[in-house]
Amino acid sequence: AEAGEEARRIVDEAKQAAEQARRDIHARAQEEADRMIEGARREIQGERDRAERELLLEMGGLVVQLAGRVVGRELDAERHRELIDDYIDELSQGVSANGGSEGDGRGRG
Repeated sequence: AEAGEEARRIVDEAKQAAEQARRDIHARAQEEADRMIEGARREIQGERDRAERELLLEMGGLVVQLAGRVVGRELDAERHRELIDDYIDELSQGVSANGGSEGDGRGRG
């Protein structure tokens, strides 16, 4: 009888230890998954921001080229850069005001 109780106690302790180990492994796996998801989100946001900046720069350059043709004169490099920077600032404010990259893509003006 005493040996049977001792055996049950040992089995119960082993079950409890196994359950605790399972919970610990699950918690560590969940933490790692959460870290990976957060890292991916940050990377995606960084790429999105980079792409948005590149598009704004390209659009700014195109707008300045078109404006130069409409006016019928070429702009010097310094003025060209100023106009691009001004336009990018305007577009960035429009994107921020719209809560992200939403909008019709035409900008203002």
